[in-house]
Amino acid sequence: MAKERYLPLLFRQEAVLNSPHIARLNQLSRSYLEQQQVFKALYPADDVRPWTFQKVAQILAYYRLSLEYTTGILSRTDNLSKILEPARGMMVSAESGGAILREYEQYITFSFFHVVFSSFESSMRCIVGKVPVTNSRGKPCRETAKFYDIYHGLIDVAGLDDQYRTLFELLLMMRNCIHNRSVYFSDKGSRSIVYKGVRYDFVNGKPVTFATISLFFDFLTDIRDFFIALYRSPRLTEEAHIPDNVL
Repeated sequence: MAKERYLPLLFRQEAVLNSPHIARLNQLSRSYLEQQQVFKALYPADDVRPWTFQKVAQILAYYRLSLEYTTGILSRTDNLSKILEPARGMMVSAESGGAILREYEQYITFSFFHVVFSSFESSMRCIVGKVPVTNSRGKPCRETAKFYDIYHGLIDVAGLDDQYRTLFELLLMMRNCIHNRSVYFSDKGSRSIVYKGVRYDFVNGKPVTFATISLFFDFLTDIRDFFIALYRSPRLTEEAHIPDNVL
């Protein structure tokens, strides 16, 4: 049987497919769609502002679909055997099936995090392509800049709360760990980030294990609030049209 250690360590701690998580997922999806409708009424059909919320809502729906697929199709041992035995080279038993489903659930949750991050990063790059900002060194910053400079520049130009810098720094460091199977590596050594009174430790050469889907759902709420504040800021409302170049 495949071992859980073969999977990234992010999002291991919780079983996602339970009523509280599904209810939270649905609530988040509705809240993003509500904002999509608000900004859709204000801007052209291809504008990045409504599409920021639309994309995340779609990703949440696809994530729910994947979880439902887990219980509907993969919960049958014969289906697991048909799909996995050629690759695994061993029989899939009823006993091992539960562990395999947990692995699969963790895998799609890991993928969910990565795709959501890519979605809001691409939106922010589209904005910077139209709204000039400066980086942390006071130099002009365009859409090709490092993401660190992108979010710092947007927070500055919109006059938003500094807590959002910490949020995106935390998310960026988590995203970078994905490339190393959740292990944190940095030539700057170990780091700790305090966000909303909670300390998150990144230990050089060690896996990040604090991430749970509940935590990421919390972050998704904060990300939604960030984009609402960003798009309502005077500088962004000056722009009649900011096309989403990655539709």
